[in-house]
Amino acid sequence: MQTQDAVAGRALALGLIALRAQYENGITYNEEEGAKERYSKLGQELLDWAQDQKIDGFLSGKERKLHRKKFGKWGFDDIGERFWRIESLKAVLWCIRVFDEMPTYFEVGKVNDTYNKLPEGKEVAGFLAGAKLRAEDDINKEREFAQFLNWRCRTEMLRLQGMKPPRGDSYKAVVARALPAIEENGFPVEHDGEDILVNGVRFVDLGEDKGHMMSICYERHLALEWVLSEDDWDEARADT
Repeated sequence: MQTQDAVAGRALALGLIALRAQYENGITYNEEEGAKERYSKLGQELLDWAQDQKIDGFLSGKERKLHRKKFGKWGFDDIGERFWRIESLKAVLWCIRVFDEMPTYFEVGKVNDTYNKLPEGKEVAGFLAGAKLRAEDDINKEREFAQFLNWRCRTEMLRLQGMKPPRGDSYKAVVARALPAIEENGFPVEHDGEDILVNGVRFVDLGEDKGHMMSICYERHLALEWVLSEDDWDEARADT
């Protein structure tokens, strides 16, 4: 399991990377008048803070290489992958008790409610010193829930990609067989015997929110797996 200091440092690293992805996206793809200037200013302030507080010391090797790129030079894939790191950040902040409860897996919510938990533009010493890592059993229980949701998302992704289940089986049957795990493990999600329910709607029937939930569940699972491991962040995996 990661140390308390490592988890707190990872929160700062994820916050830096996720915020930069937001600003990189704004400067490159936001066509509103004045957007480029606004996001350029925010990005430079972020980079100045990161340098002043030595946040790059908490970055993984791959993150550090990406962070060294000049602001405004991240590619589409760079932005797309790191844009959702805010969901990993939520999980890590929960692990060090910044969030009393894990934010919902069903929607993104207001991103500023998460970013405001970080000492952006300020000294980070107090944030690091105030971190209190949850008990391993509590984190593992949440990891099992995140893994279950991530499994459901990946199963749906395979269906959408056209991958066929073994002969005589179906995705509907596969999902139904997994649902008793909800009661067995006390997972905080409802189901109707055929699928999990997201705000009263079967997951399979969700619209745009389905894609969002796929990214949320993957990132939360990934972060919790890392916290419970001794691996470098770049080696973290969210297998289901």
